[in-house]
Amino acid sequence: MLATVLFVQGAGDMHHPEGSIHLARWLERELSDDFRVLAPEMPDAENPGYERDVALTATTLPRLGRLTLRRAR
Repeated sequence: MLATVLFVQGAGDMHHPEGSIHLARWLERELSDDFRVLAPEMPDAENPGYERDVALTATTLPRLGRLTLRRAR
């Protein structure tokens, strides 16, 4: 069974040359074939909003099935 990594971007355009898409793509390359990386674009990333971003994340989580949560160090 594939494990899913939910990558939540930081503020700003994730496709900018210094954006977080590069980290998401790196994770896709480096993780084994047992993982899939889900990196949804956050709406209005130039103006992040906690409530809106949490709501989007909350609607994404149920689609993922079983979860193991870990924080980045």
